[in-house]
Amino acid sequence: MNGNPTQTSHPPVTVVISTRNRGAEVVAAIKSILANDYPSFEVFVVDQSNDGRTEVAIQPFLAERRFRYVKTDSLGVSIGRNIGIDLAKTELVAITDDDCEVPTNWLVEMVNALALDERIGLVFGNVIAGEFGKTQGFIPTYERDEPYLASSVWEKNRVCGIGACMGLRRSAWQVLKGFDEMLGPGAQMMSNEEGDFTIRMLIAGYKVYETPKIRVIHNGFRTWKEGKALAERNYFGIGATLAKYVKLRHGFIWPVIGYQWGYETVGKFVHNVVVRRRLSGATPVLAFSKGFMTGLLQPIDTETARYIPR
Repeated sequence: MNGNPTQTSHPPVTVVISTRNRGAEVVAAIKSILANDYPSFEVFVVDQSNDGRTEVAIQPFLAERRFRYVKTDSLGVSIGRNIGIDLAKTELVAITDDDCEVPTNWLVEMVNALALDERIGLVFGNVIAGEFGKTQGFIPTYERDEPYLASSVWEKNRVCGIGACMGLRRSAWQVLKGFDEMLGPGAQMMSNEEGDFTIRMLIAGYKVYETPKIRVIHNGFRTWKEGKALAERNYFGIGATLAKYVKLRHGFIWPVIGYQWGYETVGKFVHNVVVRRRLSGATPVLAFSKGFMTGLLQPIDTETARYIPR
């Protein structure tokens, strides 16, 4: 790394939230971002809702000079994020989800992380669960204790951050031609848009940095039944993502597949059956396999490493 960032530098930042049919739930996220103690930033809410509840809920923010509302008929979180980033006028972009809340130092820490090295193109922070009834379900999280800087695509298994707490350089996003719009919630490939973006960022020669200094609170509670559907989407997207790089003949992908398939998918399934004496279902194994086969059959733009819609 290049050393400690200068604390007196405050480059402008654009915050992007892609939302769909959350209504007033997105208000908490907006309020927490606007409460940040950072001198120069804007919040872009890209609304893909097919009803008017969100548009009504954000009305009090329209007079706020740092707030911008974008209504679109598009579908998929990757498309929503691409729209917001494309509209941004700043080099630095921070991203969170519509069911998250950020602390007042979130943007300061995000800028500090990106400033550590000019080759850092992507940053992830911790995603911590908010208050919830643990007997009824769960909240998806991602947490690490120590920072890690990945400089090579061979280190992909060491960086697995999620889009609920993410920052990037817009110039790097432009080089990559944005997120793959066939991946992620709302898209055909269902999930893992940030995992794919991480891989493409490392292939392009950028570094990916993860740090616990950046964090958000995730309020996205799921019941156990909803959790099974979420697992199906997640593992389908992971399988589809990895199939892409098999087709592109990237050698690095085999250790990643070994980790994702051998440990994350089959290993955890066996652990549930043998150690916990509880059969949670073969959803991860089946979903990963289905996603992988779907990806093998989907055409790819070899220049951008993005899937091509049929």
